[in-house]
Amino acid sequence: MRSLLTLISDESLLNRIKLMLNDSTIKYYFAPTGEEAANIASANEIAVVILDYINPVMTGPEICEMILSYNPDTQLIMLFEEKYTKDVIEAYNELHINKLICKEHMVLEDVPSLIESCLYTYNRDEEIDKMDEHLSKLNDMYLHPMDEMSSILNERLIGYDNVIKVFKKSLHFTLDSSDAVLKSIDNYVDNIINDYIQLFMTNEPNISDYYEKISESFNDPEGRKYFKFVHDESEVSDDIKCDLLFALNVITKYFDTFYQYYRGKVTVALIEGSDSTYEINALYEVRKNLELTDIYDYAICIVNNILKLHTLNCKYGQKNSILQFKAVIGQNEEVTVQ
Repeated sequence: MRSLLTLISDESLLNRIKLMLNDSTIKYYFAPTGEEAANIASANEIAVVILDYINPVMTGPEICEMILSYNPDTQLIMLFEEKYTKDVIEAYNELHINKLICKEHMVLEDVPSLIESCLYTYNRDEEIDKMDEHLSKLNDMYLHPMDEMSSILNERLIGYDNVIKVFKKSLHFTLDSSDAVLKSIDNYVDNIINDYIQLFMTNEPNISDYYEKISESFNDPEGRKYFKFVHDESEVSDDIKCDLLFALNVITKYFDTFYQYYRGKVTVALIEGSDSTYEINALYEVRKNLELTDIYDYAICIVNNILKLHTLNCKYGQKNSILQFKAVIGQNEEVTVQ
C-alpha cells in the first residue's frame, strides 16, 4: 500500500510540501483537523502520516495515538519547531514515530525521499510475504522437478557405472590380444558408452528418428552387410524407450563391429497380451573376421551382460553361422523369452 495522509495546520508550509508530492503511485489524503484525519484513517489503509506537533484542538501525540489505534503499522513523520524539541523527543520515545523533522532546518527537497523510506518500511513485511510466496512457487516450479531429475540422473549414473564394470571385468582378455582385436574392442566400447550417454544422460531421444537411423546405419550392401529392421507402430512409453533403444544398439553394433559380412533381421514387437512390454528378436547369418577369431566368445559375453542390465530377460543361441539374440524390455512383467 502506498498512501500518505497529511495533517498540517500551517497552510503556507502545507502548500510548499504539496509541491513536493508528485509521485503518481502514491494516494494522497489531506486533513485540516485531527477529527477529519481520524475519519480518513478509520476508512482507509494509511501507510504514512505527516503531521505537525502543534495542531488545533488535538496535540500531535494525541493524533498519533488515534491513528495508530486504527493501524499500528502506520509510519509517522512529525514536524516540530525547535522550541518543542524536549517534548517531541519524549513523544518520539513513547510512540511509534518514524521520523522527526525540525521546521527551522527542514529541506523540502528531502521530503519525497523521507516519504519513500517510510513507505518501504511499511510495505517491507508485505513484500517479504510476497517474496516468500514467490519463492515457494519457484520451489514448486523448479526445485521439485530438479529433485526428480536428480533422482533419475542418479539411477542413470548407476547404470553407466554398471556398463563400465562389464567392460572392466573383461579387460584381462584384451591384454595379450592382437592390434586388430584391441581396435575392434576399443571401437565397440567407445560406441556403446557414447550411446549410453546420448540416450540416458542428454536429450530425450525421438524413437522414430532412432528407428530410421538404425535401418540406414547397418544396411551396407556394398560392404556385403545386409540388414532389415522391422517394428510395429505401437507407441513406446517413455519409461522403457531408452532401454529399448540401447539394447538395439548393443546388438546391432556388436554384429557391425565384429563380423566381416552378415545378413541380419531385427524385429521389435509388442508382446501379445501386454500394453508396454516388447521383444527384440535379432537373427543373423554371419561370416567371422579371421583376424578376430579369438574374440567372439568374449564379445558375446559382453553383449549378454549389458543386455541383462537393461532388459527383463534375454537369451542367446548359435548354430553354425546362425546367431540369435532375444530380449524382453518392459515394466517388470512376468514375461520370459521363448
